[in-house]
Amino acid sequence: MKIRDSGMPEEAFWETLFDVDEIVDAFGWTGTDEPRDRHAIEFGCGYGSFTAALKDVFRGRLDCFELEPEMICRTKARIPEGCSTVHFHALDFLAEPWPSESRGAEVAILFHMLHLDDPLSLLRRVSEHLAPGGTLAVLHWRSDRETPRGPAMNTRPTLADLEHWADELNARSLTTLNLTRSPHHFAASIELP
Repeated sequence: MKIRDSGMPEEAFWETLFDVDEIVDAFGWTGTDEPRDRHAIEFGCGYGSFTAALKDVFRGRLDCFELEPEMICRTKARIPEGCSTVHFHALDFLAEPWPSESRGAEVAILFHMLHLDDPLSLLRRVSEHLAPGGTLAVLHWRSDRETPRGPAMNTRPTLADLEHWADELNARSLTTLNLTRSPHHFAASIELP
């Protein structure tokens, strides 16, 4: 399995393409009732655009899986020195074993990750490593319109794809989230059994 068209644009341009605060809020992770000591795994931290915000939300443990060591270095630069809850793992999470300490997370953050040759295999693998009742948090480029960046249109997942994959995973629910300041993206939360 491999990610298609994974090249990242220049960082300053990349960060104009979505609103991190809106997206994190849409998932409900910043609400006052949300427990802050939860464990999450972020797949592909890239420049750390989301990691910098997620470190304040998932204060139990945030594991960041990233294939490219230079992206880990860039993301680490955005995390305050002394932050002990964010852990980086340079690995191919599609092919290599995951560290044992990353097992049992409550949330898997799959932002810009599902333009794979076989996305359902990744979702199954992630689901097997999450705690019972875990959540798959999905953010991706819209497939119903042209966007200023993103993978080829025919590789982008659709809501129908997510519904099918949720059924295959015997998910309890799939909820689409409202994004107004991130018009090039769609987001959904899949609650696992």
